[in-house]
Amino acid sequence: MFSWVYARPRYFPFATDLAIWPAGLAAGAGLKLVFNVGQATEPLLVTVIAAVAIHAMLGMVTGLYRGRWRITSFAEVSTLGTVWAATSAALVSGNFYARSLGSPLPTSAVITGCLATLVLLTLVRIVWRRYWEANRRPDPASCKRTIVFGAGLGGSQIIRAMLLDPNSEYYPVALLDDDPNRSQRELDGVKVRGTRYHMEEVAEETGAEVLLIAVTDANSELITDLSKMAA
Repeated sequence: MFSWVYARPRYFPFATDLAIWPAGLAAGAGLKLVFNVGQATEPLLVTVIAAVAIHAMLGMVTGLYRGRWRITSFAEVSTLGTVWAATSAALVSGNFYARSLGSPLPTSAVITGCLATLVLLTLVRIVWRRYWEANRRPDPASCKRTIVFGAGLGGSQIIRAMLLDPNSEYYPVALLDDDPNRSQRELDGVKVRGTRYHMEEVAEETGAEVLLIAVTDANSELITDLSKMAA
Protein backbone atom coordinates (compact mmCIF):
# COMPACT_ATOMS: atom_id res chain seq x y z
CA MET A 1 0.00 0.00 0.00
CA PHE A 2 2.84 2.35 0.86
CA SER A 3 4.46 1.95 -2.58
CA TRP A 4 1.11 2.33 -4.34
CA VAL A 5 0.29 5.56 -2.53
CA TYR A 6 3.69 7.21 -2.91
CA ALA A 7 3.81 6.29 -6.59
CA ARG A 8 0.69 8.44 -7.04
CA PRO A 9 1.77 11.81 -5.60
CA ARG A 10 -1.19 13.64 -7.09
CA TYR A 11 -4.01 11.64 -5.57
CA PHE A 12 -3.09 10.90 -1.97
CA PRO A 13 -2.23 14.46 -0.80
CA PHE A 14 -5.23 15.83 -2.70
CA ALA A 15 -7.71 13.43 -1.10
CA THR A 16 -6.10 13.79 2.33
CA ASP A 17 -6.13 17.59 2.30
CA LEU A 18 -9.77 17.76 1.21
CA ALA A 19 -10.71 15.33 3.99
CA ILE A 20 -8.79 17.36 6.57
CA TRP A 21 -10.77 20.55 5.98
CA PRO A 22 -14.10 19.10 7.24
CA ALA A 23 -12.32 17.44 10.18
CA GLY A 24 -10.37 20.58 11.08
CA LEU A 25 -13.33 22.94 10.79
CA ALA A 26 -15.60 20.60 12.74
CA ALA A 27 -13.03 20.05 15.49
CA GLY A 28 -11.94 23.67 15.75
CA ALA A 29 -15.38 25.18 15.41
CA GLY A 30 -16.82 22.59 17.80
CA LEU A 31 -14.79 24.15 20.60
CA LYS A 32 -16.71 27.38 20.04
CA LEU A 33 -20.14 25.86 19.44
CA VAL A 34 -20.67 23.70 22.52
CA PHE A 35 -23.87 25.55 23.39
CA ASN A 36 -24.95 26.44 19.85
CA VAL A 37 -24.42 23.31 17.76
CA GLY A 38 -27.99 22.90 16.50
CA GLN A 39 -28.36 26.41 15.14
CA ALA A 40 -24.91 26.53 13.58
CA THR A 41 -24.94 23.12 11.85
CA GLU A 42 -26.17 24.39 8.49
CA PRO A 43 -23.80 27.41 8.29
CA LEU A 44 -20.90 25.16 9.31
CA LEU A 45 -21.79 22.67 6.56
CA VAL A 46 -21.84 25.49 4.02
CA THR A 47 -18.43 26.65 5.30
CA VAL A 48 -17.02 23.13 4.97
CA ILE A 49 -18.26 22.79 1.38
CA ALA A 50 -16.83 26.20 0.51
CA ALA A 51 -13.48 25.30 2.10
CA VAL A 52 -13.17 22.05 0.15
CA ALA A 53 -14.15 23.74 -3.13
CA ILE A 54 -11.80 26.72 -2.69
CA HIS A 55 -8.86 24.60 -1.54
CA ALA A 56 -9.33 22.17 -4.45
CA MET A 57 -9.48 24.99 -6.98
CA LEU A 58 -6.44 26.82 -5.58
CA GLY A 59 -4.53 23.54 -5.26
CA MET A 60 -5.04 22.85 -8.94
CA VAL A 61 -4.18 26.41 -10.00
CA THR A 62 -0.94 26.52 -7.97
CA GLY A 63 0.16 23.05 -9.06
CA LEU A 64 0.17 21.74 -5.49
CA TYR A 65 -1.02 18.31 -6.59
CA ARG A 66 0.95 17.83 -9.79
CA GLY A 67 3.54 15.69 -8.05
CA ARG A 68 6.50 17.89 -8.98
CA TRP A 69 7.61 18.55 -5.39
CA ARG A 70 8.75 16.16 -2.71
CA ILE A 71 6.34 15.96 0.21
CA THR A 72 7.34 18.42 2.97
CA SER A 73 9.91 20.09 0.72
CA PHE A 74 10.14 23.87 1.10
CA ALA A 75 8.36 24.48 -2.21
CA GLU A 76 5.51 22.11 -1.34
CA VAL A 77 5.02 23.46 2.18
CA SER A 78 5.23 27.05 0.95
CA THR A 79 2.57 26.44 -1.70
CA LEU A 80 0.38 24.57 0.76
CA GLY A 81 0.67 27.50 3.18
CA THR A 82 -0.40 29.91 0.46
CA VAL A 83 -3.41 27.78 -0.47
CA TRP A 84 -4.41 27.41 3.19
CA ALA A 85 -4.05 31.15 3.86
CA ALA A 86 -6.11 32.10 0.81
CA THR A 87 -8.81 29.55 1.65
CA SER A 88 -8.93 30.71 5.28
CA ALA A 89 -9.15 34.36 4.26
CA ALA A 90 -12.05 33.57 1.92
CA LEU A 91 -13.88 31.64 4.65
CA VAL A 92 -13.42 34.34 7.28
CA SER A 93 -14.46 37.09 4.86
CA GLY A 94 -17.50 35.09 3.77
CA ASN A 95 -18.50 34.47 7.36
CA PHE A 96 -18.25 38.20 8.15
CA TYR A 97 -20.74 38.82 5.38
CA ALA A 98 -22.97 35.93 6.53
CA ARG A 99 -22.93 37.30 10.08
CA SER A 100 -24.26 40.60 8.81
CA LEU A 101 -27.20 38.63 7.40
CA GLY A 102 -27.85 36.92 10.72
CA SER A 103 -25.77 33.72 10.51
CA PRO A 104 -25.35 32.09 13.96
CA LEU A 105 -21.81 30.84 13.16
CA PRO A 106 -19.27 32.98 15.09
CA THR A 107 -16.29 34.22 13.10
CA SER A 108 -14.06 33.03 15.93
CA ALA A 109 -15.34 29.49 15.27
CA VAL A 110 -14.25 29.71 11.64
CA ILE A 111 -10.83 31.08 12.61
CA THR A 112 -10.36 28.32 15.18
CA GLY A 113 -11.39 25.73 12.61
CA CYS A 114 -8.93 27.10 10.05
CA LEU A 115 -6.10 26.97 12.57
CA ALA A 116 -7.02 23.40 13.51
CA THR A 117 -6.94 22.52 9.82
CA LEU A 118 -3.46 24.01 9.46
CA VAL A 119 -2.23 21.88 12.37
CA LEU A 120 -3.72 18.74 10.81
CA LEU A 121 -2.34 19.51 7.35
CA THR A 122 1.12 19.92 8.85
CA LEU A 123 0.98 16.85 11.09
CA VAL A 124 -0.20 14.55 8.31
CA ARG A 125 2.68 15.60 6.10
CA ILE A 126 5.25 15.21 8.87
CA VAL A 127 3.99 11.73 9.77
CA TRP A 128 3.84 10.72 6.11
CA ARG A 129 7.37 11.97 5.48
CA ARG A 130 8.73 10.14 8.52
CA TYR A 131 7.00 6.95 7.46
CA TRP A 132 8.36 7.25 3.92
CA GLU A 133 11.91 7.84 5.10
CA ALA A 134 11.76 4.93 7.55
CA ASN A 135 10.65 2.58 4.79
CA ARG A 136 13.39 3.77 2.43
CA ARG A 137 16.30 3.04 4.78
CA PRO A 138 18.67 0.27 3.76
CA ASP A 139 19.31 -2.71 6.01
CA PRO A 140 22.45 -1.90 8.08
CA ALA A 141 23.30 -5.60 8.30
CA SER A 142 23.76 -5.84 4.53
CA CYS A 143 25.73 -2.59 4.16
CA LYS A 144 29.31 -1.53 4.76
CA ARG A 145 29.46 0.58 7.91
CA THR A 146 30.79 3.97 6.85
CA ILE A 147 32.42 6.96 8.52
CA VAL A 148 31.76 10.22 6.72
CA PHE A 149 34.38 12.94 6.99
CA GLY A 150 32.76 16.35 6.63
CA ALA A 151 29.67 17.52 8.51
CA GLY A 152 28.87 20.36 6.15
CA LEU A 153 26.53 20.51 3.17
CA GLY A 154 28.38 17.76 1.33
CA GLY A 155 28.16 15.42 4.30
CA SER A 156 24.48 16.18 4.80
CA GLN A 157 23.67 15.39 1.16
CA ILE A 158 25.68 12.17 1.09
CA ILE A 159 24.26 10.85 4.36
CA ARG A 160 20.73 11.62 3.22
CA ALA A 161 21.36 9.91 -0.11
CA MET A 162 22.65 6.76 1.62
CA LEU A 163 19.80 6.64 4.13
CA LEU A 164 17.10 7.10 1.48
CA ASP A 165 18.41 4.47 -0.92
CA PRO A 166 17.17 0.98 0.04
CA ASN A 167 19.81 -0.50 -2.30
CA SER A 168 22.72 1.45 -0.84
CA GLU A 169 25.90 -0.53 -0.18
CA TYR A 170 26.96 1.89 2.54
CA TYR A 171 25.41 2.85 5.87
CA PRO A 172 26.67 5.95 7.76
CA VAL A 173 27.50 5.24 11.38
CA ALA A 174 29.56 8.29 12.36
CA LEU A 175 30.74 11.71 11.24
CA LEU A 176 34.17 13.30 11.64
CA ASP A 177 34.98 16.96 11.15
CA ASP A 178 37.95 19.14 12.08
CA ASP A 179 35.79 22.26 12.52
CA PRO A 180 35.16 22.74 16.28
CA ASN A 181 31.92 24.56 15.47
CA ARG A 182 30.52 21.29 14.15
CA SER A 183 31.55 19.12 17.08
CA GLN A 184 27.95 18.83 18.36
CA ARG A 185 26.31 18.49 14.96
CA GLU A 186 24.01 15.60 14.06
CA LEU A 187 22.84 14.88 10.52
CA ASP A 188 19.83 12.58 10.12
CA GLY A 189 20.71 10.82 13.34
CA VAL A 190 24.42 10.47 12.53
CA LYS A 191 26.56 12.31 15.09
CA VAL A 192 29.94 13.98 14.81
CA ARG A 193 32.23 11.77 16.89
CA GLY A 194 35.43 13.79 16.66
CA THR A 195 38.09 15.00 14.23
CA ARG A 196 40.29 13.11 11.81
CA TYR A 197 42.56 12.22 14.70
CA HIS A 198 39.73 10.20 16.29
CA MET A 199 39.26 8.08 13.19
CA GLU A 200 40.82 4.87 14.50
CA GLU A 201 38.98 5.10 17.81
CA VAL A 202 35.62 5.76 16.13
CA ALA A 203 36.18 2.97 13.62
CA GLU A 204 36.77 0.49 16.43
CA GLU A 205 33.72 1.65 18.35
CA THR A 206 31.35 1.56 15.36
CA GLY A 207 32.85 -1.30 13.39
CA ALA A 208 33.23 0.97 10.37
CA GLU A 209 35.23 -0.33 7.43
CA VAL A 210 34.86 2.53 4.93
CA LEU A 211 35.82 6.22 5.06
CA LEU A 212 33.94 8.55 2.76
CA ILE A 213 35.27 12.09 2.26
CA ALA A 214 32.43 14.58 1.91
CA VAL A 215 34.30 17.89 1.76
CA THR A 216 33.39 19.82 -1.37
CA ASP A 217 36.60 21.87 -1.45
CA ALA A 218 38.96 19.10 -0.27
CA ASN A 219 42.51 19.56 -1.58
CA SER A 220 44.97 16.82 -2.45
CA GLU A 221 46.83 17.24 0.84
CA LEU A 222 43.68 16.59 2.89
CA ILE A 223 42.71 13.58 0.79
CA THR A 224 46.20 12.09 1.04
CA ASP A 225 46.31 12.61 4.80
CA LEU A 226 42.89 11.06 5.35
CA SER A 227 43.71 8.14 3.06
CA LYS A 228 46.87 7.36 5.04
CA MET A 229 45.03 7.54 8.35
CA ALA A 230 42.29 5.26 7.06
CA ALA A 231 44.69 2.64 5.62
